[in-house]
Amino acid sequence: MKKTTLADIAVKTGYGVNTVSLALRGSTRISQAARDAILKAAEALDYVPNNSAKSLVLKRTNTVGMLLEDLTNPQTSAVAMALQREMSNRGYGVLFAARNTVEEELAAIEMFRSHMVDGLLIYPVDHNNLNHLRRLRDRNF
Repeated sequence: MKKTTLADIAVKTGYGVNTVSLALRGSTRISQAARDAILKAAEALDYVPNNSAKSLVLKRTNTVGMLLEDLTNPQTSAVAMALQREMSNRGYGVLFAARNTVEEELAAIEMFRSHMVDGLLIYPVDHNNLNHLRRLRDRNF
């Protein structure tokens, strides 16, 4: 299924792509009538904003990663749920990953980094082996 683009909305409404973009961001530079028509067309076309593109421009994703050892542990689950609620209140999403070994931890960290998360919360697998986490901190991550 093809994803609806700004160009698709522009064709449907007769407005330019820049006008569509401004309207979808709620710009007051666009008349209310134009914004309403564009929003209606976006909804009819099932438009979903491309947050990856937005993240590249803003250099942030409003997403944090949380790396846990055991999601079935009630204490860990309670912390994860509290974190998700608090981050949601602040406009952030949370990606979770679970792991049991240092190798899985390293792979999960790289996965989070490739998704350009704005920060990581990590319960280390091995508290005696934190060099990989120190390297992240040294790079201001």
